[in-house]
Amino acid sequence: MTTQELVDKIGEWEINAGESFNDCFMHDNVKDGSWAFWLIGKGFTEHGNKIILDIIKDKSCIDQETLYEIYPEYVDDNGQEQYNEENYLKNIALAAEFLLATPYYTEIVLKFLRK
Repeated sequence: MTTQELVDKIGEWEINAGESFNDCFMHDNVKDGSWAFWLIGKGFTEHGNKIILDIIKDKSCIDQETLYEIYPEYVDDNGQEQYNEENYLKNIALAAEFLLATPYYTEIVLKFLRK
């Protein structure tokens, strides 16, 4: 499976479920530390280190924005906050790439999407 194929499946799931994939899958099934170190390896050092710092501070629940919005999904457009579809898709593509990089995560995400 390619990253784009998984992105498409995630998009279909979100439409059918009416829920956020990050809220329903990533947050419950992905270890924050695994995600953080993977991000560092991909060059998102500042973001990965922010997550690790939150883990070290023993935050039991790191907010979704800190975890999964590498590219801000809401951007300030002349004083008004606007949703940015392009950044949303970039974030989902990163998550898909991460999930496909490890057979463990690939198996559980495909099982989740089949439900």
